[in-house]
Amino acid sequence: DLILRKDEEYAFVEVKKSDDHARAASRIGGRQIVRICNAALEYCGRLPTGLLTAMRFDAALVDRLGRVEIVESAFGMN
Repeated sequence: DLILRKDEEYAFVEVKKSDDHARAASRIGGRQIVRICNAALEYCGRLPTGLLTAMRFDAALVDRLGRVEIVESAFGMN
């Protein structure tokens, strides 16, 4: 859903909304993880540093009140 950059590191962020943060997290399934990982590989593959680019996969969880919880390295692949 989002691609963010700080210095030379890229964060690929899956955003999910539900009644609470736990339910939002449970909505991130294998299909979304594969999709965001493939998008990251394609995106970084076009950068000068290619697949050696520092990257991580985060989740932004939004509850019914609009509060956001950021989970860095949410997919355990970094």
